[in-house]
Amino acid sequence: MSLEIVNRSCPFCFQEGRNSNLEINSKVTHTAFTDDELRNIWSSIFNKNFFFSYYRCECGGLYNKEYFSIKSLNELYSGMKENIHTGDKNLDIKNKIHYISILSQHGSFNNVLEIGPDNGSLAENLIKQKVVKNIDFVEPNIDMHSNLKKISKNPIFKNIYEIDDNIKYDLVIGIHVLDHIPDIKNYVSKIDSLLNAEGAIFGVVHDEKSLLARILA
Repeated sequence: MSLEIVNRSCPFCFQEGRNSNLEINSKVTHTAFTDDELRNIWSSIFNKNFFFSYYRCECGGLYNKEYFSIKSLNELYSGMKENIHTGDKNLDIKNKIHYISILSQHGSFNNVLEIGPDNGSLAENLIKQKVVKNIDFVEPNIDMHSNLKKISKNPIFKNIYEIDDNIKYDLVIGIHVLDHIPDIKNYVSKIDSLLNAEGAIFGVVHDEKSLLARILA
């Protein structure tokens, strides 16, 4: 299947007439690579051969004007390896224990949805520490489903839009997920429809203005 690259308007304000300025430029464009080479770059998170250039919209949003289509993203996400950036599983767990300590300050949660749980290590520890009683998953990467089924017997959703709005959650978790959603406005609206009256969203996102981001360019 060929990968599709599409032109996008700002995913934050949706105003096609607004100006946006090039802020972080890739030295090469996607046209320099074959589809298989792009797939390999996608699966190698430290590969700096190519990235989609970033533009700053007048509204303040930083985004890619060119990016993979939803159809191509579904293919690319469906077969990713464990999303542990350093390859250090102990460090990965240490980070997630920190997130759990934050959540535990708000008590326990009966019904939880985690978006992009990857190998399920966060959910597994949430349950062990009795912060969460019941958990559902949205995970497009089917290679991770066997791990997730060991943690929760509930059906695993490949897409958040598969979930009926009548299902309500006390908490929706997204660790380094929301900053990878192309249609973020509609996606957050869907999350909102799934929360009960006292429901909350717990998200961890990249800070594109951080010192680390500047050092790593």
